[in-house]
Amino acid sequence: MSRVEIQGRFDNEVAALYSQRDPIWLPEFRQMFALVPELLKPHLIPDSMVLDVGAGTGNLSRSVLETIPDVKCVLMDFSANMLSAVPLVLAQFEGRFETLVADFIDAEYGVAKYDAIISSFAIHHCRGRQEYGGLYQKFAHALKPGGIFVCCDVVAGADDQLSHLN
Repeated sequence: MSRVEIQGRFDNEVAALYSQRDPIWLPEFRQMFALVPELLKPHLIPDSMVLDVGAGTGNLSRSVLETIPDVKCVLMDFSANMLSAVPLVLAQFEGRFETLVADFIDAEYGVAKYDAIISSFAIHHCRGRQEYGGLYQKFAHALKPGGIFVCCDVVAGADDQLSHLN
């Protein structure tokens, strides 16, 4: 699928479907998401800023905010429809999150802005080494010294070569 087709799919999907705590299409969902905050904990201090790339309805950010007190999350997604569910999903964390409608492939991330960058089931939408390489370069520049990137995603790529690389 092209990025336009992917965005159209997420703009037309029911966001409530993606905000489930135990989606049936992702066995071991909670276990996977529980690992992300555990990996982040040693690297974050109070008021740390975490960027959730391809955040959808906020499931991964919810896991982080539930587990690590005093951190804040910026949830980036190119689907305003998906982000529209975030205030409901993260209602108990008012004041600790904000949303940003942007395509993570083309977005500007700034320099040394985030203590951590996280992503779940989004980056596999990149197509080709150039997109992956450009994205990871942006992440490296956007992280503060000592920052961490944690990704929870499928490893199947657009072709056998990218699957092997992943």
